Amino acid sequence: MSRRIARETALKTLFQQEFQEISADQAMPLSLEEAEMTENDFLFAKNIIAGVIEHRPQLDSTLNEFAVDWKMDRIARLERTILRMALFELMFLNDVPVGVTVNEAIEIAKIYSTQEASKFINGILGNVIQHMKFMGKKVTTNDSDSR
Repeated sequence: MSRRIARETALKTLFQQEFQEISADQAMPLSLEEAEMTENDFLFAKNIIAGVIEHRPQLDSTLNEFAVDWKMDRIARLERTILRMALFELMFLNDVPVGVTVNEAIEIAKIYSTQEASKFINGILGNVIQHMKFMGKKVTTNDSDSR
Protein backbone atom coordinates (compact mmCIF):
# COMPACT_ATOMS: atom_id res chain seq x y z
CA MET A 1 0.00 0.00 0.00
CA SER A 2 2.95 2.37 0.45
CA ARG A 3 3.42 3.07 -3.25
CA ARG A 4 -0.30 3.85 -3.35
CA ILE A 5 0.33 6.60 -0.81
CA ALA A 6 3.23 7.84 -2.94
CA ARG A 7 0.99 7.92 -6.01
CA GLU A 8 -1.75 9.72 -4.08
CA THR A 9 0.79 12.27 -2.85
CA ALA A 10 2.02 12.77 -6.41
CA LEU A 11 -1.58 13.18 -7.59
CA LYS A 12 -2.35 15.77 -4.93
CA THR A 13 0.84 17.67 -5.68
CA LEU A 14 0.37 17.68 -9.46
CA PHE A 15 -3.32 18.53 -9.21
CA GLN A 16 -2.66 21.35 -6.79
CA GLN A 17 0.17 22.62 -8.96
CA GLU A 18 -2.06 22.76 -12.02
CA PHE A 19 -5.19 24.00 -10.25
CA GLN A 20 -3.49 26.77 -8.28
CA GLU A 21 -0.74 27.40 -10.83
CA ILE A 22 2.05 26.99 -8.28
CA SER A 23 5.31 25.08 -8.51
CA ALA A 24 5.61 21.44 -7.47
CA ASP A 25 8.06 22.56 -4.78
CA GLN A 26 5.32 24.76 -3.30
CA ALA A 27 2.60 22.12 -3.63
CA MET A 28 4.48 19.07 -2.34
CA PRO A 29 4.84 20.12 1.32
CA LEU A 30 1.08 20.58 1.51
CA SER A 31 0.51 17.11 0.06
CA LEU A 32 3.10 15.57 2.39
CA GLU A 33 1.33 16.83 5.51
CA GLU A 34 -1.20 14.01 5.21
CA ALA A 35 1.14 11.26 4.03
CA GLU A 36 3.32 8.86 5.97
CA MET A 37 5.88 7.44 3.59
CA THR A 38 9.20 5.67 3.66
CA GLU A 39 12.17 7.36 2.03
CA ASN A 40 11.82 5.07 -1.01
CA ASP A 41 8.16 5.97 -1.39
CA PHE A 42 8.96 9.66 -1.05
CA LEU A 43 11.53 9.28 -3.83
CA PHE A 44 8.98 7.38 -5.95
CA ALA A 45 6.46 10.21 -5.50
CA LYS A 46 9.09 12.82 -6.38
CA ASN A 47 10.08 10.79 -9.45
CA ILE A 48 6.47 10.70 -10.68
CA ILE A 49 6.03 14.43 -10.04
CA ALA A 50 9.27 15.39 -11.77
CA GLY A 51 8.66 12.97 -14.64
CA VAL A 52 5.13 14.17 -15.32
CA ILE A 53 6.31 17.78 -15.30
CA GLU A 54 9.32 17.05 -17.52
CA HIS A 55 7.46 14.87 -20.02
CA ARG A 56 4.11 16.66 -19.93
CA PRO A 57 4.12 17.65 -23.64
CA GLN A 58 4.75 14.03 -24.68
CA LEU A 59 2.23 12.69 -22.15
CA ASP A 60 -0.41 15.15 -23.34
CA SER A 61 0.32 14.28 -26.97
CA THR A 62 -0.17 10.59 -26.16
CA LEU A 63 -3.34 11.39 -24.24
CA ASN A 64 -4.70 13.40 -27.17
CA GLU A 65 -3.94 10.52 -29.51
CA PHE A 66 -5.71 7.88 -27.44
CA ALA A 67 -8.57 9.86 -25.88
CA VAL A 68 -10.67 9.39 -28.99
CA ASP A 69 -13.34 12.08 -29.37
CA TRP A 70 -12.08 13.86 -26.24
CA LYS A 71 -10.12 17.08 -26.32
CA MET A 72 -7.77 17.81 -23.42
CA ASP A 73 -9.92 20.66 -22.15
CA ARG A 74 -12.94 18.34 -21.93
CA ILE A 75 -11.14 15.89 -19.65
CA ALA A 76 -11.47 16.93 -16.01
CA ARG A 77 -8.22 18.09 -14.42
CA LEU A 78 -8.22 15.26 -11.90
CA GLU A 79 -8.63 12.57 -14.55
CA ARG A 80 -6.01 14.27 -16.75
CA THR A 81 -3.59 14.21 -13.85
CA ILE A 82 -4.24 10.53 -13.10
CA LEU A 83 -3.79 9.71 -16.79
CA ARG A 84 -0.55 11.69 -17.03
CA MET A 85 0.84 9.85 -14.02
CA ALA A 86 -0.13 6.44 -15.41
CA LEU A 87 1.23 7.29 -18.86
CA PHE A 88 4.49 8.40 -17.28
CA GLU A 89 4.77 5.06 -15.47
CA LEU A 90 3.90 3.11 -18.63
CA MET A 91 6.24 5.03 -20.90
CA PHE A 92 9.22 5.84 -18.69
CA LEU A 93 9.41 3.57 -15.62
CA ASN A 94 10.72 0.08 -16.25
CA ASP A 95 10.36 -1.19 -12.68
CA VAL A 96 6.56 -0.87 -12.46
CA PRO A 97 4.52 -3.64 -14.11
CA VAL A 98 1.82 -2.48 -16.52
CA GLY A 99 -0.97 -4.24 -14.63
CA VAL A 100 0.01 -2.48 -11.42
CA THR A 101 0.08 0.93 -13.14
CA VAL A 102 -3.37 0.45 -14.64
CA ASN A 103 -4.89 -0.98 -11.47
CA GLU A 104 -3.49 1.83 -9.34
CA ALA A 105 -4.80 4.49 -11.74
CA ILE A 106 -8.25 2.90 -11.69
CA GLU A 107 -8.33 2.55 -7.90
CA ILE A 108 -7.11 6.11 -7.35
CA ALA A 109 -9.81 7.36 -9.76
CA LYS A 110 -12.44 5.44 -7.76
CA ILE A 111 -11.21 7.07 -4.53
CA TYR A 112 -10.87 10.65 -5.78
CA SER A 113 -13.35 10.74 -8.66
CA THR A 114 -16.14 8.47 -9.88
CA GLN A 115 -16.73 4.95 -11.14
CA GLU A 116 -17.33 6.41 -14.61
CA ALA A 117 -13.97 8.19 -14.47
CA SER A 118 -12.24 4.94 -13.58
CA LYS A 119 -13.82 3.25 -16.61
CA PHE A 120 -12.75 6.16 -18.84
CA ILE A 121 -9.18 5.93 -17.52
CA ASN A 122 -9.16 2.16 -17.96
CA GLY A 123 -10.30 2.51 -21.58
CA ILE A 124 -7.64 5.05 -22.50
CA LEU A 125 -4.86 3.13 -20.77
CA GLY A 126 -6.05 -0.09 -22.43
CA ASN A 127 -5.73 1.58 -25.84
CA VAL A 128 -2.26 2.86 -25.01
CA ILE A 129 -1.11 -0.59 -23.84
CA GLN A 130 -2.44 -2.28 -26.99
CA HIS A 131 -0.54 0.26 -29.09
CA MET A 132 2.63 -0.27 -27.03
CA LYS A 133 2.38 -4.03 -27.51
CA PHE A 134 1.90 -3.54 -31.24
CA MET A 135 4.90 -1.20 -31.42
CA GLY A 136 7.03 -3.55 -29.32
CA LYS A 137 7.46 -1.05 -26.49
CA LYS A 138 7.87 -1.85 -22.80
CA VAL A 139 4.88 -3.82 -21.67
CA THR A 140 5.26 -6.41 -18.94
CA THR A 141 2.51 -8.49 -17.47
CA ASN A 142 4.09 -9.22 -14.09
CA ASP A 143 1.58 -7.81 -11.61
CA SER A 144 3.85 -7.71 -8.58
CA ASP A 145 4.68 -4.21 -7.44
CA SER A 146 7.85 -3.53 -5.50
CA ARG A 147 6.40 -1.86 -2.45
